[in-house]
Amino acid sequence: MGAGPTEYAGLMKITATLIACSVAASSLLLVACGSGDNPAPAGSGSAKAADAPKSAAPMKSAAPAASAAPAASAAASAAPADAPKVELVDHDLTKAGASFKGWSAKGPADADVMEDMGGARIVTKKVSGPGSFDLAFKLSKANLKELKTNVQKGADMAKSKITFSVDTADALEWTSEVGTSKSYSFSMVLKAGGKDVTCYTVTPRETEAEANALKEACKTLAKK
Repeated sequence: MGAGPTEYAGLMKITATLIACSVAASSLLLVACGSGDNPAPAGSGSAKAADAPKSAAPMKSAAPAASAAPAASAAASAAPADAPKVELVDHDLTKAGASFKGWSAKGPADADVMEDMGGARIVTKKVSGPGSFDLAFKLSKANLKELKTNVQKGADMAKSKITFSVDTADALEWTSEVGTSKSYSFSMVLKAGGKDVTCYTVTPRETEAEANALKEACKTLAKK
């Protein structure tokens, strides 16, 4: 005699339960013994499943550390070496005009002297980058307050960031930033030949060290 509807329904329910338990057991076994490349999904709810990824973690964390070492080494080898110090010699500034007759200042041996906007300029053929030199003098005291205003206006027009690192009655120094590029400039008043003169960068310097070297060269201005 066949099973009635009630008995059949109960049998199907038991069968479905057994199948579900079998699938769950198989899944648990795979998770507990599975590879680190396919960790158990979050919420699997098994203590064994939670332990599996932990055993694989040290192997995974070691790989980035190993790859970081060559990258750091490559970055160090790519770092530019310090530019060699350029030897300076005396330059007669008379070529800049009659007002500079008898005046001299130091610059690289291969630099030229020229008149520039009423001042004297000592400049190499390459005006920026390692080994370059570009410095100018005026035989008068600059209006640094007005200069600061004009520098800021120019930065606003160029959409660059200006930071004034020195702002005194006798010196104005600033950095310009456009994107990741940064440059250094200055204008300073000093005493030479018994009068106030102004020494300034014509071409912004690419490093602070270059700017500092030019500031030292400013102090070599003298009148015979």
